[in-house]
Amino acid sequence: MRVGRGFGRERVLRTLTFWLRPAFALRVVNRFQRIAGFDRSVALASSALTALIPLAVVSGAVLTRIGGQDIVDRVIDRYELTGGGAGAVRDIFSPAGGTSTSVGVIGMLLLLVAVLSFTRAVQRL
Repeated sequence: MRVGRGFGRERVLRTLTFWLRPAFALRVVNRFQRIAGFDRSVALASSALTALIPLAVVSGAVLTRIGGQDIVDRVIDRYELTGGGAGAVRDIFSPAGGTSTSVGVIGMLLLLVAVLSFTRAVQRL
């Protein structure tokens, strides 16, 4: 199979040498340090966690009402979890004793706040 004219060997080599130049790599590292990239990535990851866990709980409650497989079973099947990992997923999504699993207005508002704070953190980055 012949490589198209737009993606010739010279063009690929030229692109790779542009991105792999030491000066460019040093500028990227310098910029990452100036914006405190590691701190921002940790803050972004924690914000994503606080947004995704409520989203998974609410979507799990809604999906089980619609019908189909439980969200816990979907996660366990998708990632082929066994033992402690499967138990941890069941613990995260199981309701506390004596509580109901209905989705209310307050839960939806908290989910909206978590998702919006995550998007704001992404925009700041």
